[in-house]
Amino acid sequence: DYTKALGAYQRVIELNPDDPDGYVSIGLVYNTMEQPQEAIRFYTTALEMDTKNVFALNALGDAYFALGEREKAVEAYKAGIVVDSEDAAARFNLGELYYDMEELADAERECLEAIRLDPSFALPYLTMGGICLDLERIPDAIRYFELYLKKEKSPRADEMRREVQAVLEGLREELQS
Repeated sequence: DYTKALGAYQRVIELNPDDPDGYVSIGLVYNTMEQPQEAIRFYTTALEMDTKNVFALNALGDAYFALGEREKAVEAYKAGIVVDSEDAAARFNLGELYYDMEELADAERECLEAIRLDPSFALPYLTMGGICLDLERIPDAIRYFELYLKKEKSPRADEMRREVQAVLEGLREELQS
């Protein structure tokens, strides 16, 4: 229940108004409720307290991405990478955004860097499969989709795994014909 979560985090902020994590948590709830504009307000407050909060910068990028404000999203993700160049999530988020913008070379570079930083992180493999498919590098697409299936174990991703499996079957058939 989002209302309860918001109330709980509001109480956290009342008890500790100088802790940016409470503001980030409220922002995440608003993002989940598909209210990115409201989320941005809380992420911005958190970043006023801690300009190097990578989690808040990534979340801010996600909110701008949801609003279609791609340039602001790029800025937020890049700011997170400046703070922590080893953050695989920030690299993936930037890569996913570039992919959405059809900037495939940049998307590929960021997703490969996310994979290098955290080889167990499944989502960059999925995006790399899509990039390779768009670039008509079918064997590479198959390899990345297979790696995604091998690494993604979350029950929440069951539907996506089924979709990827169907795409893989089609690609394998295409290669055989």
